[in-house]
Amino acid sequence: MPKGEIVPSRHGFAALQHHSGPAREPRCNARGWPGEFGVTPRVLEVVAIEARASIDFVGAVFQCTRDGEAFVIAASAEIATRYPGLKIRRFVRTGERQGWFSESLPARGGASIAQVSFTSGTTGTPKGIALSHDAVADTIGRLNAFMGVTPEIREYLGVPPTFSFGLGRVRAAAAAGGAIYLPEKGFDPREFGAMLAAGEVNALSLVPTLARVLLEHCDQIGVAGASLRWMELGSQYLSCAEKEALRSLFPNARIVQHYGLTEASRTTLLDIAGTRGAALDSVGQPVGATEIGIAEDGRIRIRGPHVASHWIDNDGWHALVDADGWLVTNDLGAIEDGFLYFQGRADDLINCGGIKLVPELLEEKLRARLSLAGGLAATRVPDTQRGDGILIAVEDTVAPPDAEILAIARAALAEHGLSPGNALHLLRLAALPVTATGKVQRRELARIAEESGVLTPIAIDLPLDEDGAHSLRSAVARLLGIAEVPESASFIELGGDSLNYVHVSMLIDERLGYLPERWEHMPLAALDQLSPVKGTGAVVDSSVLVRAIAILLVVLDHAWINAAGGAAVALMLVAGQNFARFQVPKVLQGRGRALLAATFWRVLLPYFAFVTLTLVGHHRMFWPQYLLVSNFTEGVTNAAGNRLLVPYWFMEDYLLYVLLFTGLLSLGWARTAMRASAWRFALVLVATLLPLGMVGPFLRGFWPFYSQTLISVGWIFALGWLIFEADTAARKRVAWVLAAVGLVWSFGFEQVAGVSGDGLPAFYDAVRRLSGDAPSLRQWIFIATQIGAVWLLINVRRISAPPLVARGAAIVASASLYIYMCHPFVLHFISQHGTLVTAIPAVAASAAVGIALWRAIALVEKLLVRLRGRTQPPR
Repeated sequence: MPKGEIVPSRHGFAALQHHSGPAREPRCNARGWPGEFGVTPRVLEVVAIEARASIDFVGAVFQCTRDGEAFVIAASAEIATRYPGLKIRRFVRTGERQGWFSESLPARGGASIAQVSFTSGTTGTPKGIALSHDAVADTIGRLNAFMGVTPEIREYLGVPPTFSFGLGRVRAAAAAGGAIYLPEKGFDPREFGAMLAAGEVNALSLVPTLARVLLEHCDQIGVAGASLRWMELGSQYLSCAEKEALRSLFPNARIVQHYGLTEASRTTLLDIAGTRGAALDSVGQPVGATEIGIAEDGRIRIRGPHVASHWIDNDGWHALVDADGWLVTNDLGAIEDGFLYFQGRADDLINCGGIKLVPELLEEKLRARLSLAGGLAATRVPDTQRGDGILIAVEDTVAPPDAEILAIARAALAEHGLSPGNALHLLRLAALPVTATGKVQRRELARIAEESGVLTPIAIDLPLDEDGAHSLRSAVARLLGIAEVPESASFIELGGDSLNYVHVSMLIDERLGYLPERWEHMPLAALDQLSPVKGTGAVVDSSVLVRAIAILLVVLDHAWINAAGGAAVALMLVAGQNFARFQVPKVLQGRGRALLAATFWRVLLPYFAFVTLTLVGHHRMFWPQYLLVSNFTEGVTNAAGNRLLVPYWFMEDYLLYVLLFTGLLSLGWARTAMRASAWRFALVLVATLLPLGMVGPFLRGFWPFYSQTLISVGWIFALGWLIFEADTAARKRVAWVLAAVGLVWSFGFEQVAGVSGDGLPAFYDAVRRLSGDAPSLRQWIFIATQIGAVWLLINVRRISAPPLVARGAAIVASASLYIYMCHPFVLHFISQHGTLVTAIPAVAASAAVGIALWRAIALVEKLLVRLRGRTQPPR
C-alpha cells in the first residue's frame, strides 16, 4: 500500500462514532473546561491525584469522572504545582491498598476535559495532553466491543493503573460491570498462575516485555491457561513466534494487541487468536471511526474521535492535529492489506552508513538466535564515520559470552547488507534501564555506554592481498584514516567528501585504468573485484577539471590585476554541486553534525589561522571576520588605508552556505521535500535566491560590497546544486536558462561591458557598449570561464585526458580550498621580495604551497588516528 493511503476502520461496533473535522481551538464551557461555548481558558483547573497503583487511586479517578472534574496524575503535590497550564484545585492523597476493585462506571461522554496526561514516552519534554470524555468513551466502547467483554470479566492487572494502558484496562472492566485485581507487588507470574488455576481471574493485561517474562515462566500457568478468556497486550513489538506461543498457552482466550499512544489510545486492534499468516506480525487494523495513514516520511498518522486534539502549557492551548484532524505521530509504520505494521520510534531508528534498522526487530532476531527471553536491547550511539553506531546491551545474567553475542549480531546485520566494523559495541550491565511499563530507555543506554568507554573503537590492522600489497579497500582506508573498512561499505557511506573524492578517484583510476560510473556508491569490495583495463589515457571528472582551472584562474586574477575576473563564480558552482553530491546525503542520513565537524576541522580552522596571521601582521583585530559576517561590512584596512582580507570573501560565503544549508536540511519539512523531489527542492532554492543576485548592480551606489555577500551569490551555489540534480534533457535545459539569465544579468553587463553601474541607465550603457566595442582578453577569459564551466558541469560527466594532466588536475582540485586560503600570503611574499616577477610562476608557487598545506592536514589526521587509537576527526 502506498504511503499516505488512508485506512478507515473495517469494523462497525464503536461505542461513540464521532467523526473528527478540521482542528479548531478548544472553547470553554461554564465549568471552565474546553467545550463548545465561551472563550478559550489560558489555565485549566484540575484535581491532582497522587500516583499510586492502588484501589484508592482508582477510586479517586472514578470520583472525578462522576463529578465531571478534570484530573491530572502527579507523583506529589509539589510536582503537581510545576505542571504548566494547570491550576490545581486540590491534591488528593491516595492510600496503598491493593486487591479487588469492582465499582461499575459506564462511559460518561461529553466534550469537556476528562484528564490531562503529561507524557513524553521514554524521552523528551512532557506535554499536557487533554483527553475529553468523548475520547475516553470512544476508546472504551471500541475496545470492549472488539474483545467481546462481558460483566463476568475478572482481570489481573499486569500494568500500573497510573499509566494510560493500565487505567484504560480499569475503565474497560468497570464499563462492562466486571472487576479488576491490583497485585500488591506488580505482575507476578506465580501469583497470576495460582489465581487463574483457582478460578479467581479470567483476564490478563500485559506489556510485551512482561509477556516475554510470562512465556519464560510458562510452567507457572500449565493447564490453567485454558481458563483465560481475555487478554490485552500493549503496542511494543512482539514477534509472530511469541504471539503464537501466547496463543498456545491460552488457547481459549480472546488475545488482543493494540497500537496507540496517550494522545490516541487503542487506535488499531489485532485479534491474535483469530489471525493467521503475515498479518500476525502486525498490530492490527483500525476499529470503529478511527483512521490511519502513513505520512511521506514514514510516520504513522491517526484520525478519529479518540484523538486528543490539543495540548496545554502556560501559553495556552496548542493543536495536536492538523487542519484535517490528523495526528502525525513519531512512530514509524507501514500499511499492508489494511493492517498496520509498527516499525518503532522514529527517534530510535538506527541509521548506520545509510542502512536503517528498527531496534525492536534487531532485538527480536538476536533474542531468537541467542535463545533469550529478555535481558537484551539495541540502540543507536554516535559514530563519526557511519552516522549511527549500534550498541547491543545485555544484562549480566545473559549466558552467552561476548564473542558469541557479537558474532551473531554481525551475522544478523550482514543480512541487512551492513558490515558495522568498529561501529558495533557491546555493553554488559546489571539491569536494562526501563520505564515503569517495561519500555527500554534507549537514550539512557547510550549515555551509560558513552560514560563507560565501550564506544571507543579498537584499531584493526588492514588486510593485505595475496601478493602482500594492500587491497583497494585497504588503500581507501588509509586515505580516509579509517581503522577498518567493511566489504559492503561505499566511499559515500564511509564519509567521503569532495576533498578526498579526487584523491580516491585518482587511486582507483591508477589501479583499474578507468573510473567506473558512480563508483563512489559501489561497495569497495566490488571495486576490488573489477579487472584492470590497459590504456594510455586517463579519465577526469568534469567537476574536478572545472575546480582545478577555476582555482588557478582565481590566483591568476589576483596575481595579474583582474586578468580573469569572475573565475570564483565557476568555483562556487562546483562547490554547490559537490555539496549536493557529498554533503546532502549525509545530512539526510542524520549525519549533519559530523559534516559540520569535518568542515570545522578541515576548512574553518585553517581559514581562521590565515585570517589571524593577516590581522596580527597588520596589528589589527576584526571580529566580523571570525563571525563570518565581514562581507556585510566595509572590512578592515591596513595602516595605508587599503582593505585587508578582500580575497577571502569566497571562503566566508562558502562556509556560511555549508552552515545554512546543513541547518535547512536538518528541518523535518525540508528533508521531506528533498526526499520527495531533490530537483524541485534545488529549483525552488535557485528561484528564491536568483532575484537577490539580480538586484546587485542596482545597489552598487550605496552598498559597494553587495556582490560579495552570500545573499548576492547564493543562487550560484544553489545553481551548482540544481545542475547536479539535472538528470534529464529537459532539466538540463532549465539549468542552462537559469544560468544564462543569472550570469548575464548579474555579472555580464558589468564584467564584459566594463560598466560599474548603480542603476538601470548603466545597463543601457552596457548594452550599447556590448554592441560596439570588442571584448578585451580579460573579458574573453571571463566569458569562456563561465560558459565553459556551466556547459561542462551540465553536459559532460567525465573527460579523457593524458594521465599527467588528469593527475595534475586531481591534485590541484583536491587542494583547491587550501590554495585559495594561502595564495594571498604567497603573492604578498612575491611582491615584497621580487623573487618571482611573472604571473605564471606566482600561480605555480601558490598551488605548490596550497598542495603542501593539504598534504600536511592529511598527515595530521593520520597522526591523530595513531595517537588516539580511533578514527580520524569527524567527517
